[in-house]
Amino acid sequence: MSRTGGFWSLCTLQTPGAPLLTIHLLSTNTVLISWPSSASGFVLQQNSPLHSSAWEEAPQIINDNGTTQFIIFNPPPGNHCYRLFKAV
Repeated sequence: MSRTGGFWSLCTLQTPGAPLLTIHLLSTNTVLISWPSSASGFVLQQNSPLHSSAWEEAPQIINDNGTTQFIIFNPPPGNHCYRLFKAV
């Protein structure tokens, strides 16, 4: 899934066996990335530029409302991808 704004582009990559990530552009020009709360043992990672293999843990604070885990943030310029990765 992907979303594109004026100077930014975000995508989510589906990792085999990982819960589905979703992206929503909010009316406040912020982005919400979410996944099920039941996804225990997974960490949200980000990668930029897209061709890099250097995935790192996303720096945003993860919120959990009991059903959904999510982050809300102002998208930075450029291309950024997110994935859920099973922590070892």
